Amino acid sequence: MPRQRTVRRLAPLVAALALLAAPAAAHAAPFDGTGVWIWQLARSDGGSVDGIAARAQASGVKTVFVKSADGARWWPQFSAGLVQALHARGLQVCAWQYLYGRQPVAEAVLGARAQAAGADCLVLDVESQYAGRYTAAKTFLGALRSRVGADYPSASRRFPT
Repeated sequence: MPRQRTVRRLAPLVAALALLAAPAAAHAAPFDGTGVWIWQLARSDGGSVDGIAARAQASGVKTVFVKSADGARWWPQFSAGLVQALHARGLQVCAWQYLYGRQPVAEAVLGARAQAAGADCLVLDVESQYAGRYTAAKTFLGALRSRVGADYPSASRRFPT
């Protein structure tokens, strides 16, 4: 039963984030087709961009989602150099950011930092830490959109608990 209650409490928040963060239809390309998620770049083909690109292309992957931040902490594995290198190999690159809601403006700043590094889109990983933090969610989205623009492609992702 606790699991059901958690999911029910999170459902309105996740729905609100998905609605407010939804990309404009014209920018849906990074979300079209097959993608692969990279949590730790060094553990994906040893961090080799050539290896990652070769494996992705052999598997029909069009977009690589790379973790860029955890709360208010930037992950240096996500960089303009990585984005440029994967773009040069024909892949789209999106940032993936885990959100906690304790420092929503700082989290938004890191989302904008990923965009500035060349990310084709931003995925917001929203889990139970945001439960009941509706004001933080609204603050985050306002701060993010003021920095990246209304049309920058983004989406929320909710992993099952």
